Amino acid sequence: MAVPDIWENRRPTTIVAAIVMLLVYQGYSLSVVGAASPWIAKTFSLDQAHLARLFAWISVSAFGSLILARLADRVGRRQIILICLSLAPLFSFGAAVAPNPTLFAACEILISALLGGSVSSAIVLLAEELPVERRARGQAFAAFASAIGGVLSYIVIPFLLQWGLSWRWLLAPSVAGICLVVPLAHMVPISPRWAMAVARGEVSHTRFYDIFHPLCRTRALTLLTCAALDTMAGTAVNSWLYFE
Repeated sequence: MAVPDIWENRRPTTIVAAIVMLLVYQGYSLSVVGAASPWIAKTFSLDQAHLARLFAWISVSAFGSLILARLADRVGRRQIILICLSLAPLFSFGAAVAPNPTLFAACEILISALLGGSVSSAIVLLAEELPVERRARGQAFAAFASAIGGVLSYIVIPFLLQWGLSWRWLLAPSVAGICLVVPLAHMVPISPRWAMAVARGEVSHTRFYDIFHPLCRTRALTLLTCAALDTMAGTAVNSWLYFE
């Protein structure tokens, strides 16, 4: 009986460690645009109006994150996390070599949507997997990890400039995030609740528009609107912090 007991004790710690790794990566990758905004504008010959338009387009990633978050109920949160983490580095590479602002914006929209969808699944996974007495601590670690990741790009960019390197190298750690897929695949479990729902056939009957059922339609629309506006506002503000 010792082995199961040891696993049960280690399992929450492993899950928190996996989510922390994911959120540091997410925080860093999403802050790159803001940290590099002055040099992005210079590279693509954008004035302030066109730069603002670029960031406005990037903010529509909120809708992609919503779709992925809802899709997690169908295919499982673990699958969404791993798929998003596998694709985000590829689009980060695309953004790093983008020859024009249109392609750059398209890649950044996909990156933001993928990471937003994976993080929403990760946060729910924390709530499902951690014991009640450890949930607050787990959420605190997650928030701290995202904040740490968001600061790193602002620390790295001065060194790139000092060494005479392009701002595009700021995306190198985001591309290297592909190395996290295998470790996280071993660390992130399949949610028992989701597995039980699949076994009962409940998952196959869910639809995206179930959240608009009359019983919860008003609350769902309010929360979705606020979340979308929050994401758009956050993208806009963060994108101008370093520029000014």
